[in-house]
Amino acid sequence: MADHGKVASQGFVVHGDNTALLETAWHNASDDPTDLWEWYNLGRRGGSLEKGIASLDTVQSEVEAGGLVNLYWIGRVNDATVRHDRDVLAYLDETPGIWLTTWGEAWSSWSGKRCYEHDRDVNDVGGRTVVTFESLETEACRSVSNNLPWNLPLTWLIDVEGAEVIGVETSDSNKSLPSIEGVKNTQEGWWQQEDGTLVLSVVNGHAVNITVNGSDVAHDVLAQADFFNNHSAAVTVAGHETTDLFKWAKRFVDDTDVRFTWLVQPRIADDVDAWIPYAVVGVGILTVFIMLGVLAREGLGPLSGLANRQASENPPSDGRAKRSLDADEEA
Repeated sequence: MADHGKVASQGFVVHGDNTALLETAWHNASDDPTDLWEWYNLGRRGGSLEKGIASLDTVQSEVEAGGLVNLYWIGRVNDATVRHDRDVLAYLDETPGIWLTTWGEAWSSWSGKRCYEHDRDVNDVGGRTVVTFESLETEACRSVSNNLPWNLPLTWLIDVEGAEVIGVETSDSNKSLPSIEGVKNTQEGWWQQEDGTLVLSVVNGHAVNITVNGSDVAHDVLAQADFFNNHSAAVTVAGHETTDLFKWAKRFVDDTDVRFTWLVQPRIADDVDAWIPYAVVGVGILTVFIMLGVLAREGLGPLSGLANRQASENPPSDGRAKRSLDADEEA
C-alpha cells in the first residue's frame, strides 16, 4: 500500500486491478468507492473492446447495472493493428444515459462530490425569479485530495417547483450556457427533466444566474448527481500497453464520443538511435565549456583568473612592441 501511496502522490491516483489489494473500486455495480485508496484497485467490467473477444451482451448488462464500467483493450501487437468491435462502440455512442469518460475525469468528479459546498442568492427581476448559484471550491476541500482533482463540471439537481427554466447565464459575462440534454462528454450546461428538475453542470467557482419563469419561485438544491449530466452509468476504456499513442488513437478521433485512458508503456530506443542521448549530453557539456571560455576572455566567470594568468605569462614580443611604437610615431 505504501508504494501505491507514493505513486498517487505523483498524480497517478487510479491504478489497475492486478494490484492484489483488498480495498476495491467498481469491481461490480455496487462497489462504489468511499476512500482514496480504493481507487488503487479499479476493477475491469464489461470485458474487452477487441473484435472477436468483446461481448455486446456483457457490456449492455454491465451498463444497465450502473456504476463505472471499465473496459480494456490492447490496440496493437507489434506492427499488427487489433481491430475493435464496432457494434460495442456504436452501442456506447447511441444508448442514452451513459457518461463516456476517462479514469482522470471519473476520479476528479468523485473527489469533487466529497465536498458538498455551494452558495446561492435569489432575486425577483421583472416578474421572474433569478437564482444565482455557485459551486464552491475551497482550499480545505481540495486539500482532502492533495489538490490533485481536475476542476470538472459537477452536476447538481435543483427543484424549482416545476416552473419553466428560461435560461442559465454566467454571472460575470452573461454568456448563455448550452443545453446538454443527452450530452455524454463532460461540459458545462443545463437542461430540465420532465419532472421539472433542473440538471445543472458547472465547474467550481463559476457562478451562474438561473432565470425561472415566475415570481417568488421557491427552489431547493436536491443533491449532486452520481455521474455527469445525471447519467445512470459511466464507461471508460483503458488502452493497455500503449506504445504509440498516435497510431492507437487516430482511428477514433472523428468516429466516436467514447473516451480512452491510454496507459502508455515506455518504448525501448532502437539500436540505430541509441547514440542520440550520448550526443545530446556531449553537445551540452561542450556548449558549457565554450561559454565559460568566452566569459573568461571578457574577465568574467570561474575561468577568468586562468585567462589573466596566461596573458601575463605571455607578454607581447619586442617586435610587436616596436611595430606599435613605430606606428605611433608615424601617426
